[in-house]
Formats: sequence, structure tokens, C-alpha cells
Amino acid sequence: MSIEKNVQIVKDFLQQPAAAIRKVCWPREYVAQEDRVLVVGFARGRIKATSRTWEDHWVFAITVRNGKLTNIREYIDTQALARASEMAA
Repeated sequence: MSIEKNVQIVKDFLQQPAAAIRKVCWPREYVAQEDRVLVVGFARGRIKATSRTWEDHWVFAITVRNGKLTNIREYIDTQALARASEMAA
């Protein structure tokens, strides 16, 4: 498949209602080569239990083969989420 088609498959996936990522994400950038599509983005949210906000620059590394997503790896700032989740002592 073409690189453009692989990117469109990933975009279509991220637009599905079940893709929770679209609820908190800001505009995304797509970088593709062969069967790999990297989705680079930014998210912001609030942890209800602590009322603290978090910000995260993230990357999804998605493999597309024969028109299907075969592997998704997520790289996020876990430290930002952990800090926002800490309860006061």
C-alpha cells in the first residue's frame, strides 16, 4: 500500500468513536515511511481525584499491513500523569 493510504487508514482509525484519544488530543502531525505511521500530538486533561491538570506530548507508532493496523505503540509522559495523580500528604 502507499504511504498516503497508510496515513489515511490511521486517520480513519483515530476518528472512530471508540478511539478515546480523540477526546483529549490537540492537532496531530503524521510522519510516515513504508508501513509505519507516527502520530505526534499533545494532550491536556485533569485528574478528577486530585483536580490537577496534566499536559503530555505523545507519539503513537502504528504499523499498517494489508490495510489493517497490526501494531500500536504508545509513548507518553508517564511522569506528568503521575505528578498530576499524586494525592496531598
